Amino acid sequence: KISRLMTVQCHLLSSVDQTPSEVIVRSGQAYTLSCSHSISSYNTILWYQHEHGQGMNIIGYSFHSTHNDGFKGRFKLKKTDTLNGALEISNLSLSDSAVYYCAVSMHSATN
Repeated sequence: KISRLMTVQCHLLSSVDQTPSEVIVRSGQAYTLSCSHSISSYNTILWYQHEHGQGMNIIGYSFHSTHNDGFKGRFKLKKTDTLNGALEISNLSLSDSAVYYCAVSMHSATN
């Protein structure tokens, strides 16, 4: 009889906080979503849009304020420091109705 032993370790390093959890905004207005975390070595904040019934789309990431082509213009990425960032969407329309997510990552480039 052969036995196999497997050890799984999970470490909760920190959490990513995104505010607000839900918001209703009138068409034509601007709104800013905030994201914060506590992992100082994670220097990149990524933003995603998930429209109902669709896949997840990356809006961009804050290491160099890089935007996906479909989100240039009205979508602005802001990074106040390593632990805090924001996504500002201007001139909101009904087509912007979606769930927006932020995530954090360690950027691998050194310069």
